[in-house]
Amino acid sequence: MAPIKDFPRKRLDLKNPNNIKKYKGTRLGIVVLFFGTIVLSFLLWFKNQAKDLWQKVTAPSVYRISKSNEQELEDVLGIKPNLTGFEGVKKSTELLVQGLQGEYGVYFYQLKQNEFFGINEDQVFTAASVNKVPIIVSFYQKVDEAKLSENEIYTLKKEDVQDYGTGSMRYDEAGTVYSYLKLVELSGKESDNTAALVLLNLLGGDIEQHFKTLKMKNTSLEENTTTPKEMGDYWVKLYNFELISSKSTEKVLDVLTNTQFEDRISKGVPEYIDVSHKIGNEIQVVNDCGIILSNNPYVLCVLTRGVFEEEALKVIPKISRLIWEFAKK
Repeated sequence: MAPIKDFPRKRLDLKNPNNIKKYKGTRLGIVVLFFGTIVLSFLLWFKNQAKDLWQKVTAPSVYRISKSNEQELEDVLGIKPNLTGFEGVKKSTELLVQGLQGEYGVYFYQLKQNEFFGINEDQVFTAASVNKVPIIVSFYQKVDEAKLSENEIYTLKKEDVQDYGTGSMRYDEAGTVYSYLKLVELSGKESDNTAALVLLNLLGGDIEQHFKTLKMKNTSLEENTTTPKEMGDYWVKLYNFELISSKSTEKVLDVLTNTQFEDRISKGVPEYIDVSHKIGNEIQVVNDCGIILSNNPYVLCVLTRGVFEEEALKVIPKISRLIWEFAKK
């Protein structure tokens, strides 16, 4: 059998000028085709990517946490939380207090969204020192009306001293002088009972009328009562400048931030987030109500009765952490 010969390859004679033109034209065509293919491929890829990007941008916002954060949150809370919506967060909050002694009332209000949920939010609880908030606000109402001034001076009397609970003023001697502003700061930062009583006496009986005007039927200083929703909505009105001027509101929020008692709501949010709030303590009562001043601010009020203090001081930060994870988006 004859050996198979290679197929003959026709060589281009580059000495012929016509062939050189043909060669250059062929090479240019190949280059154009090559880069054209690349450009076309890029355009097709970009079209698909742009479509995906647009779908992501226009898709409804749903909060998600990474698996590592999700596990860390589950470890902290002791439950598997549901952060998919208000109903899910409410059920998770109910799980946190399930089986604990006593009763818990919770009210959560998102200010930008004007949405809220509550647990026992309309039940009447002992307010304890949470009711110092309307005392401070009522003082600044008088300031706005030019009936009182922060710079006025008060001289402590022996009968003013409330020798119980928190605050340093009760250790001062009769005759010690304070500016009204100092009385406000002591009432907010230290929850000073003597300072709050002095302010209350300066205001007379106007605060109870203040509650009636706001239709806070279950909030009373005389009875020392409120509900999670009434006190929570009071904070909403404060934040929205519905109670006092914007200047006075800023002062109230400041005096109730970075207090001596940061072991409840504020313990559940990052340290760099300001929390303006007021705690309250009595026997088997552990309360905290306030506003978390984040980019997406919200009000959280937790009131209790008949509880173990140790249990309450553990679960209130957990409730706060759960709400923070939901509301921080």
